[in-house]
Amino acid sequence: MSPDEVKELQDLRMEVISLRNEVKTLRDFVRGLYVMMNEGEDYEGVADFLGGAEFGRLNT
Repeated sequence: MSPDEVKELQDLRMEVISLRNEVKTLRDFVRGLYVMMNEGEDYEGVADFLGGAEFGRLNT
């Protein structure tokens, strides 16, 4: 391998490491948002949803 190819390979490896860290950070962020959205909001029935719309059934 030429020195330029070795440098390019090292740069690509560093970019992959950086992207993996970014994905991990974003995954943790989304998980935190999901927890914030769901805490204290236990739906017990269809009427608990806005407008009382029924999910999973046809309204005729």
